[in-house]
Amino acid sequence: LGGLTTAAVTTADKFVFTTEIGSAVTTANYVTARDVQAGFGDAAGFGYSAGGRSGNSAFGLSSAEKTTFATDTTAAMTSTLPTARASMNTTGLAERSTKGYLAGGATNGLLQAVDTVIKYTISSDTFAASTASTMSTVRRHFAALTEGASKGYWSGGMTDLLANVKIAVTDKITFSSDSTSATTTADLSQARGHLSAA
Repeated sequence: LGGLTTAAVTTADKFVFTTEIGSAVTTANYVTARDVQAGFGDAAGFGYSAGGRSGNSAFGLSSAEKTTFATDTTAAMTSTLPTARASMNTTGLAERSTKGYLAGGATNGLLQAVDTVIKYTISSDTFAASTASTMSTVRRHFAALTEGASKGYWSGGMTDLLANVKIAVTDKITFSSDSTSATTTADLSQARGHLSAA
């Protein structure tokens, strides 16, 4: 969903695992063009995308959109992020049944990286700042990984745009308590940003 050509786009593509075929699905296009957003899915058949930037703007978005997998449709959500942010890329995590998390990214015209975490509550379709969760360092353009049940990890990334220091640090979030902590045994072998996890 979305992404960047010469500017942010609304385009949605669908990949069918059984046939290994991908194709454009216009009914699932974003309402608002966006790139460098974050997203995650739940076990009930919905996907969530939030933040990012639109067009060639240097400023982040606070809006969010929900994709219904059964109907291949995407719609704007009433709930929005507590603060606009971009440069989150693939940083969404979900425990899949009750909540999801978006973390880090950049505010203030993409200049200022942040360490705060936003929690999404599936039952109420709402985003709110997670007061129990703060990453050990500000970061943007980092990677996220979860086993989908009890914990997730955020690794690597970069600091503020002006300093642009690459990071090797890995943070763990424990879903039951919403708490975060640095996990030095899981730090990257090389500090780097713009990475992904599989």
